Amino acid sequence: MWRRYAEVDHSGEAFSGVHNRKVKKMKAICEGDESALSKILRLKIFFPPEGTVYTGMKRGFCGEKVAEPTARAKVGAHVCIPCFEGESS
Repeated sequence: MWRRYAEVDHSGEAFSGVHNRKVKKMKAICEGDESALSKILRLKIFFPPEGTVYTGMKRGFCGEKVAEPTARAKVGAHVCIPCFEGESS
């Protein structure tokens, strides 16, 4: 029934079958016991460790700031990745 309805067969038989199932489920939910519907649990949540904040350092070639972990050493200076790869000077 669901497959026919999902394949855009909204004929009377398929539509009424799907509609009747939905009505039965909604009625069971509304008239059912609350404990059967949901369960409240206490969970322990673990947070990841705090991230490290790095200070910016001036680049050797272009003079802009770069984060310490992304800096590369080139000719004795700390440079950004584009300067390291020779894309800018």
